[in-house]
Amino acid sequence: MRVPAPIAALLLVFSAVAPAAAAELKIVEPPLPAPRPDPNQPDEIRLENAALPGINLPVYVTIEHAIGDAPTGDDTRHSPGAVRRVLVTVRSGAAEPITGIDLQVRVANGRIVLAPDGTAVPDGLNWRIDRLAPREGRRFPIAVRLDQSAAAGAGVTPAVLTARIGAGFWTHGAQTGWPVSNCAASYHAALQPLRDGPLEDLRAAVKASRSPDRSLPGKRLFRTSGKGRDEAERKTIRLAASAAGRRGVDRMLTNADARWYLRHMVWDLREYLGQPRHPMLCTGADGVVSFLDTYADRVRERGDAVEAMLATALEMANAGIAAAWQHLSETAEAGAAPGAMPQLESPEEIGPAIAALIAAATQRGAELRAGTGNAAAQTANGVAGGLAPVAALRAARKVLSTRGAVDRSRRETLSGALAEIETYYYLVVAQARVNAIRTPLDTVLDGIQAAHARSCGCYQ
Repeated sequence: MRVPAPIAALLLVFSAVAPAAAAELKIVEPPLPAPRPDPNQPDEIRLENAALPGINLPVYVTIEHAIGDAPTGDDTRHSPGAVRRVLVTVRSGAAEPITGIDLQVRVANGRIVLAPDGTAVPDGLNWRIDRLAPREGRRFPIAVRLDQSAAAGAGVTPAVLTARIGAGFWTHGAQTGWPVSNCAASYHAALQPLRDGPLEDLRAAVKASRSPDRSLPGKRLFRTSGKGRDEAERKTIRLAASAAGRRGVDRMLTNADARWYLRHMVWDLREYLGQPRHPMLCTGADGVVSFLDTYADRVRERGDAVEAMLATALEMANAGIAAAWQHLSETAEAGAAPGAMPQLESPEEIGPAIAALIAAATQRGAELRAGTGNAAAQTANGVAGGLAPVAALRAARKVLSTRGAVDRSRRETLSGALAEIETYYYLVVAQARVNAIRTPLDTVLDGIQAAHARSCGCYQ
């Protein structure tokens, strides 16, 4: 087969690894990996360069990748259309000359684009070596263009080059290859679930962040004060009051600055994730994520601050419950001790904790022993325990405002505990608002980086 480029130019390309004369040829043969245990895997390349067991072959073939060419490790993928260079070497190990050696080079999922003259066949080239002197080697520099077929999908297709020689009844072969993957197609496919899932969640959360929750009363039901508290507790109480007055809306996520950067983040992400597939898709991902991270950090900082105040609010609520429970125990009539003290660990326990406090404050010894209770106690046990936090707080407020249901000292103690519980609840509301934005935002940005690392490792 005649090639457009002169052989002199071809040999120049491989001058980094080819010696000046065949008589001085010294071949360094790096150890090749053993064959894979499962050669049927579609993305695995088998490498074979082993003599028949127990036989010292007089002639054999090796394949080396050209110095400076792309890596060939197991995790390396190569772009369709890329050109890879190898040196196929036929070497004599015999003490006498060997004649009539046939070399066959075949390529699967690729084609030879540059090589010494040989006989063309549909999937490669054939050469005839008339004679090899003892210990002589003959090199064949070959360039292979990897098949474009992988451009149609996002999978991995191995391009395999096989070299085999025959000299009389002696035969030997070697094999190498390149996992070929269309990185742009793989990356494009990996971005679509992010656009259809967490990005839509982010868009909906940003829109909802400006809408007040009409199920909330719009004010605190139980008063509290920051007097005599430390700064962390005062900040927590202020945020709870803001969340109550704004019906859950967080002003730090809905002011003019926040509305601008959140709106543009959603728009930028929709544009990036919605790009059509194109060869340059893998470029620029780090820059996009780095730029958007500067704005996402504002959401994260707000989330971290609210999380810290939520922990403070939970401590305040449990301290208030403990103080109220101690007072209720000390003022209980004989036989009417309140029993096990409730303790909050999650928002789901707010209703039952409120019910336990009201029941302990309203029950009387005789009624408890008789298995009955007054109307206020029945309201607490039958209603508040199974209600959502706001409804339970409303039920508790109604009980405490009922004349004669609770004496004055117990009412004041109980109101203080309920105020702490209410503070905790509004910090739960605040955290839910910021996490509704933070979680899908982090999911999208982390997903872009993970998809890029997983899909965009092709060498051109």
